[in-house]
Amino acid sequence: MGLVRSRHVRSGNRHTGWRSYRWDVGARLMSMRSNLSPEPVIFDYDSMCNLVRGDYSMYESVFRTPDKVGNLYREDGCKGREYDRGGRLLWDGEYYYRYDCEGNLVHKSRRDVSVSENGHTEKKGWLGMLFSADGADKNDNSRETDPFAGWQPGDTCYEWQANGMLAGVRTPDGRTVTFGYDALGRRISKRTGDTVHRFGWDGNVVLHEWDTDEARRPRLVTDETGREEYDGTEKPEGLVTWVYDGTSFTPVAKVTDGERYTIVHDYLGTPTQAYDSKGELVWEMLLDVYGKVAECHGDRTLVPFRYQGQYEDEETGLYYNRFRYYSPDMGMYISSDPIGLAGNNPTLYGFVPDVNTWMDLLGLNNIITGAGRTHVTYQGIKHGLPYTGYASAPSHLGLTPDQIIAYRYNGNFDDFGGVPPQHVYAGEGIKGKQTARGLEQRLYEADLKAAGGDKTKVANKQNPVGVNNPNREKYLASADEYLKVKGCY
Repeated sequence: MGLVRSRHVRSGNRHTGWRSYRWDVGARLMSMRSNLSPEPVIFDYDSMCNLVRGDYSMYESVFRTPDKVGNLYREDGCKGREYDRGGRLLWDGEYYYRYDCEGNLVHKSRRDVSVSENGHTEKKGWLGMLFSADGADKNDNSRETDPFAGWQPGDTCYEWQANGMLAGVRTPDGRTVTFGYDALGRRISKRTGDTVHRFGWDGNVVLHEWDTDEARRPRLVTDETGREEYDGTEKPEGLVTWVYDGTSFTPVAKVTDGERYTIVHDYLGTPTQAYDSKGELVWEMLLDVYGKVAECHGDRTLVPFRYQGQYEDEETGLYYNRFRYYSPDMGMYISSDPIGLAGNNPTLYGFVPDVNTWMDLLGLNNIITGAGRTHVTYQGIKHGLPYTGYASAPSHLGLTPDQIIAYRYNGNFDDFGGVPPQHVYAGEGIKGKQTARGLEQRLYEADLKAAGGDKTKVANKQNPVGVNNPNREKYLASADEYLKVKGCY
């Protein structure tokens, strides 16, 4: 199974859309052409296969240059932004950003909000996070009663629930948007003024949306026996139903009262076009390297889904990503990863290294669990010595094991004398990772035994799965189970 080279859309007898892709080694998308623009979009990568730039015309280049720890810059040479430890963006050349003690963004302003109104400067770094929740005076309790107390016209302020979910936003024009969630952390309401936009879910995907008036919303009442029930039924307005094909987090169709739309995706599952029931093209969109809308023809809100798992809120400019909110302007999440360093992202706020091939469906990086990825164990001769390694790639890319190994080394096998390592195992998902990592350790042990225990005679510098690895027993058990069936190394 290879990578998509082109996609053509026809409605009736008309050719209504097309996209073509040019790929390089390691599944790097080098360029994309489409009916939206006469010029191709050109992409560039660094030596670590991070997507660093998108050229959308002869005069428009969008940089996402990473520094050594993955913080992104909109200028070449890592200039124009200031970051704190942990990947918190403090200043981007236009706005200043302030965070609470949990690492959640609480204030965005053109003013330097690191200086509170009492003249105190917010402490930066982890000490600042521990001892100053938002840079306010310790004797000032205004934020306890009004989370938007520091707001001024043009600012954006954010309120957070104790469990790390975004509770509300005060927008630059003074509107307040509040959010509600169910017990599973799924967003079930978005309120602006007297209008409540409600969401109904099927697992991790939005199935229904509708509006209701807050004043007429049913209330939960308790009778004299202590029994609780609602005092009426909700009357939905503007009901929308999303239809899925079971393989994607983005819908393939939209059903409203009186109209049906077909939604076309690209190879990554990102919506690109929508057609009405008459087959007319009514919506088309192109995203840039940050996921920000670069071009849109038609009503932008007709299809609010962006990258898989993301739902755009036009009121705030944020993308709801199940457990977190992503800012396409900042190019990062506005809260730290709830699974911390287990998300395998040292910045804690980062999205993905390459939006052309990677996805983060839940706002939680799945590298650590292995879900949705193909895992490979391989062996080769590195610097003249036996070597065992492990590599993985998103399953949706459809890469072969050999292609995943090439992706791992960016197609350069000089360390192996120009001879690519050979895969000895390939598996899918969480179980596949457990087996692949366990085999990596077992095969290393076999090489070490053959070398008489002399670690200088194997290329691996250390145990692939050391004794301090919390998943060691799980990995080895899965590998031993596999080897028991296979019968040998």
